[in-house]
Amino acid sequence: MTSETDMGIAAVPRWAWILVGLVVGLLHGSVREWASPSDPTDDYDVLLTDQRQFEAALVGQRLGHRLFKDVTVYPHWVRDRATGDKKLVHLVTGAYWDGNTQLKGDAVVARWEPACFVAPVPYGQHATVLDYLAELKARQGVQYRYAWWWWTGRPTFTSTVVAVTFIGIIWPTAVNLLVFGRLTRPRRERRPSLWRVRRKVPASVPSLTVATPMTDEAESVPTEAPESPPPAAPAPVLRTEAVAAAPSGPQVEHHYGAGADDFYPTELHPEPQDGEG
Repeated sequence: MTSETDMGIAAVPRWAWILVGLVVGLLHGSVREWASPSDPTDDYDVLLTDQRQFEAALVGQRLGHRLFKDVTVYPHWVRDRATGDKKLVHLVTGAYWDGNTQLKGDAVVARWEPACFVAPVPYGQHATVLDYLAELKARQGVQYRYAWWWWTGRPTFTSTVVAVTFIGIIWPTAVNLLVFGRLTRPRRERRPSLWRVRRKVPASVPSLTVATPMTDEAESVPTEAPESPPPAAPAPVLRTEAVAAAPSGPQVEHHYGAGADDFYPTELHPEPQDGEG
């Protein structure tokens, strides 16, 4: 079984790759949007520059058809040449017909071409061209729609989608196939969580009585007297008195005395009487 330390790049979770793709896409899209010299009006064959021509095409009809139909409004920011700041304009796009017909086979057909009109903000006496179109819809039934999805065509969005798709989805899936042989990583063994583990306190805890010194402000805490040790055995008494040995034979009476110059006591002998010697 492959350990997590041996998996290397396969150990990186998918959400981390998605985050990397998101950051890379936003940075790349921002650079594209800032440095892109493209003009969105280049995608249209007809650019209506005259406001009167534009307004006449919105309400004008020929053979039962509006000259400007499928009207869609996009917000767009352009850089002011005088100040260098960005300002908001609206791109009014649709299919434009100049009113001239063409013969195609046995049929007379109209030639519709993609067209665009750049409406400034404010637009005449209205705040924006959207207010003007709303007024035309109420009075003459002119149909239009606002492109709420306009941001999906911005370089920031497209670059982010591409980066997240390749870095956050395709890349980790390919790594899983090479390392594990499956589209997703195998589920890791879940470690036990200690989040809700609590220490169990015993029902009764023996209290310890501590003796504290007596003070004037606090009373002494009664303490339990320690058990007295058993009385020690009495120490043996050493007797210094000399014990006379019991005589084993007939007793002989001795007389001891001491002279002035004797260090040790000597036996006293009676003086000899006359005739004894």
